[in-house]
Amino acid sequence: MQARDARLAGEPAEAIRLLDRWLASHPGDVDAMLQLGLALLALGRLDEAESQFAAVLTIAPDYADAREGIAQIAARRSDLPSLRSQVSIDGGISLVEGPATNWQDAGVLFATSIDPRTTISGSGTYYRRFGLEDVELGGGLTRQFGRDTWLRMEAGATPNASFRPEAFVSVGADWRLAQSNNATVVTADVRHQEFPTQAVTTVSPSIVQYLADGRVWVTARVSGLIAEGDNHLRLGWLGRVDYAPVERYRLFGGFARGADTELGVVSNVSNVFGGAELPIGETLSLMLSAAQEWREAGADRTDFRIGFKVEL
Repeated sequence: MQARDARLAGEPAEAIRLLDRWLASHPGDVDAMLQLGLALLALGRLDEAESQFAAVLTIAPDYADAREGIAQIAARRSDLPSLRSQVSIDGGISLVEGPATNWQDAGVLFATSIDPRTTISGSGTYYRRFGLEDVELGGGLTRQFGRDTWLRMEAGATPNASFRPEAFVSVGADWRLAQSNNATVVTADVRHQEFPTQAVTTVSPSIVQYLADGRVWVTARVSGLIAEGDNHLRLGWLGRVDYAPVERYRLFGGFARGADTELGVVSNVSNVFGGAELPIGETLSLMLSAAQEWREAGADRTDFRIGFKVEL
């Protein structure tokens, strides 16, 4: 009873200490074994908790609380991603209208899980715009808290920047509002960039609704951008649909309108885009996309991208 009270009071470690001492002299006490399993579950020690619940069911096969404990362990395990790594390499060319030279870029992204709830990433991207070249470097961290909350952080810099940000930092969070394949996810992101010409801060809340048992998801996003020296808030929005008919196949498309900082100078842009992700091996996928962009200031452009993603 003392161990149960300690567990219910939020002290599972104390409950385990008391139960270990009790079970040393009362090894067949199924109620104590159940309480030990629940205390281990509270600490996230899933394998040990499962062993305790299984031992209870060996002695008392109809013990409903032990079966519920095993069901909770299964639910937690299904909610934890497996440890894995991913490498993405992509490049693009933008055909710029008028006499200006076309844009090119190429980048690599590496992400790896360091535990079931934490992923770290690093990236490097080469940009060429109007005869100028920049190399942007970045790193990120994503951490899952509980079953339905994720926190994201990213930072980076461009040494000797010409048009990319000299430094940037962003934080974001995701909240899943329902435990189902047709879940609703709310996100919020804040990004600050220090360009050679001005500083820019962008706030972007969005909502993602999953449909068709998770095979379709619709994203709606709004954004607000404020540039240094300009008190005018520039608003934008994006609508996007992704469709994954089977595993590792994905089609997407959408339309966006809002302020852009591609060259370090804020300008209003409209953009329509689409693409696909297609498997070409057990762990290798091909990524293709195209976009058409209309600028209120500057030349319009058409963008084509190709990339490869490897899951390790």
